[in-house]
Amino acid sequence: MRKVTVPLHLLKEAERECLKSDVVKARVCALLMDGKRVFRRDHNRIVAGAPHKFSAHAEESLLSKIGKPYGTLIVLRYLPGKDCFGDSRPCDKCMRLILKTSISRIVYCLGESFYEETI
Repeated sequence: MRKVTVPLHLLKEAERECLKSDVVKARVCALLMDGKRVFRRDHNRIVAGAPHKFSAHAEESLLSKIGKPYGTLIVLRYLPGKDCFGDSRPCDKCMRLILKTSISRIVYCLGESFYEETI
């Protein structure tokens, strides 16, 4: 894991995608990049018809829509009241899904910094 800088235009794109989420307390998005271009994006959402409030994670939702995911996955959690990003390292379940793909890097936020993991 190493500290990285995420370009402002990607942070703005992540913010826009996170704000689409209906999970108000945890607005999370996943952006999939091929080089410098975002070619897929998704966000977490409440699953309709679930007996309890259940949300599909952004990573899970994104990966389920792509045949052979590859590139860099950026996962960010937007905190609207604070206008900043919060901890967004993928959970164990999502990491297992990611490891089954051809994704080579994951970028996420911890504290006030962004980190990258190479897979």
